[in-house]
Amino acid sequence: MQYMLVYRETLAEVGRRDDPAAAPAYWGAWNAYIGALGGAGVIVSGNGLQPPRTGTTVRVTGGQRQVRSAAAKASL
Repeated sequence: MQYMLVYRETLAEVGRRDDPAAAPAYWGAWNAYIGALGGAGVIVSGNGLQPPRTGTTVRVTGGQRQVRSAAAKASL
């Protein structure tokens, strides 16, 4: 049996990826975590998804589907 893990981060956490002061600690922690998973033999693949700015939220309320793009959400 295989599972997909999705890691959720706030926009502030995502911003640390490219922050010169925060990026080394951010990526160091991720590399250690992924390395531990790989060392345990539990990773099959590590493909990333699209960045948050491309996301779409789909909700069903009262039987009606509501679709909101990341661009629309940012303008609220």
